[in-house]
Amino acid sequence: EHHNAVHKEGTTAPGSHPRNLMVKTNDYGRYDPTPAFSRPRFKPIPH
Repeated sequence: EHHNAVHKEGTTAPGSHPRNLMVKTNDYGRYDPTPAFSRPRFKPIPH
């Protein structure tokens, strides 16, 4: 459900918007430590 909202909002840059948001949330680790440690943390790190 969350992904859908991001995709709709980032109609101009659906590849840069969601990526920037995921990377930022991962760097901070304070916004969403639970979800960030669940999956987005392992994906952006190796990338």
